[in-house]
Amino acid sequence: MAERAYNLSRANVIKLSHGTPVNEGMSSNYQITDNTPQLLFLDPVNIIRRVIMPDPAKHIGSFFWVENTSLSIGILQIWDYLSAGQLGELKPGYRGAMVSDGAAWRISISTPTGSAISGYEQTFTTGDWTVDNTGRPAGTIYQYIDINHDIGKQYVQIQCANMDSKKQFIPADIIYTDDNNARIWITGHAGGINMRVMIAG
Repeated sequence: MAERAYNLSRANVIKLSHGTPVNEGMSSNYQITDNTPQLLFLDPVNIIRRVIMPDPAKHIGSFFWVENTSLSIGILQIWDYLSAGQLGELKPGYRGAMVSDGAAWRISISTPTGSAISGYEQTFTTGDWTVDNTGRPAGTIYQYIDINHDIGKQYVQIQCANMDSKKQFIPADIIYTDDNNARIWITGHAGGINMRVMIAG
C-alpha cells in the first residue's frame, strides 16, 4: 500500500499541540499571542479582566480553551483582535472555546461541569450571615444571606451543603427575590454556618 505524505506548515503543527497549559492569577489583561498554549486557566482575581485574541487571519483552524478559575466574583471578558469588540463573558467556573475561521473568532461558552454543575456556585462562611430577629419567636436566631446568582430566572433550583458536617443543608426558607437574586434564611445557628450554595437555572 502506497504511503501518503502530508505536508504541514510549522504553524499548523503548532496548532495540533496543546503545549503546557497556562494556569495563573491575572494581574492585568491577558493578550493571547502566536506562542500562547491552547489551554488557559485564568483567575481574574475578583475583578473584570480581558482576554484579548490574536489576529484570526494568522490562526485559521486554531482554537483556544479558556476557563475562569475564580472562586469568587471575578469575570473574564473575551475580546476580539486589537480589542475591536467583546466576544463573550466568562463568569466564575465557566469555560469558552474560541475557534478562528480565518476572518473572525467564533466563541462557544459552556456552563461549569464536574463538581461545578450549576450556573452559580459560591461558599459562604459564618461571617457572611446577617442576623434579623424582627417579628420572630423569642430565643430563636434567624439569619440570612442575599445571593446575586445572575442567572436571569426567578425560580431557580437552589441546593445547599453544610461544609462542616459535609451533609445537605435544608434552609429555613428561600425567597426568590427576582430573576437574579435570592435570599436564604437559616435558624438556630449562632454565628451562621459554612455553607456551599449551588444554583441551576
